[in-house]
Amino acid sequence: MKIETLTPRETADYLRGLGMSTSEDTIRKGLDQGVFPFGDVVQTGSSPVYYIYRALLDKWAEERTTGRD
Repeated sequence: MKIETLTPRETADYLRGLGMSTSEDTIRKGLDQGVFPFGDVVQTGSSPVYYIYRALLDKWAEERTTGRD
């Protein structure tokens, strides 16, 4: 078993590849605000650590795709 995680940058790139207009900063803010359910934020002093789980991200994206190219 393996828990695959992505960085906010990798996540933004992945979602842009699926046609969603987003940025690394938007991913971070969405996770900070609890808008995106596919990751966790851990406050460690001055810089937060983002855990974006590939399995949850894939499920979230699949629920929102139209199936059209």
